[in-house]
Amino acid sequence: MFLDRIDSYLGYWDMEQALVKDINERGFFTEYNNGGGQVGTKKNDSTILLQKYTKQMLDTLQFMGLKPPTDVKKDVGGNDDPNL
Repeated sequence: MFLDRIDSYLGYWDMEQALVKDINERGFFTEYNNGGGQVGTKKNDSTILLQKYTKQMLDTLQFMGLKPPTDVKKDVGGNDDPNL
């Protein structure tokens, strides 16, 4: 039952990475030219889609009963695990 959800989640992750790449390359605002002489800037559609995909990913994790760990140490300038 969860295999289809896992596949969906991985697809969302791939799309999220592509959207982040697009935002990094083109920025939050993009130029447009409608061919009728109108030019300007508009919000990059990837920013809106990124929010939707991120929410869907979180909903999928919640459906499967998964939560991020609460006792994870954050690596701030050093290695928390000496075995790395």
